[in-house]
Amino acid sequence: MDSTNEPKIVNLTEEVKIVAQDKTRVSVATKVDTGADRSAIDEDLARKLGLLSKDNIIYHARYRSALGKSRRPIIALEYYLAGQKINSMVSVTDRSKLRTKFLVGARDLTGFVIRP
Repeated sequence: MDSTNEPKIVNLTEEVKIVAQDKTRVSVATKVDTGADRSAIDEDLARKLGLLSKDNIIYHARYRSALGKSRRPIIALEYYLAGQKINSMVSVTDRSKLRTKFLVGARDLTGFVIRP
């Protein structure tokens, strides 16, 4: 296997570059969580980056958590993890009380190895 096909190694906390609506790349601290199915972005951050426009919301999903049932917008998002471009559909939620404003879920970790 040559070096271009080898999986990229990432830590449980990383920095990603999120592509805003105006195409600028914004660095954001993130948590890598293999227990989460879908990646998630903080609602305030998504709004500041111009990502909550009607044409960028793909659909609304129903979620159940310890806090009860809710509906979250699912948006199209382009970001870079360990230099690799990822086009994804991420949920928008309130992460204001959490340490990181972005979470990378298992769907976006194909081709990566997580270093504990």
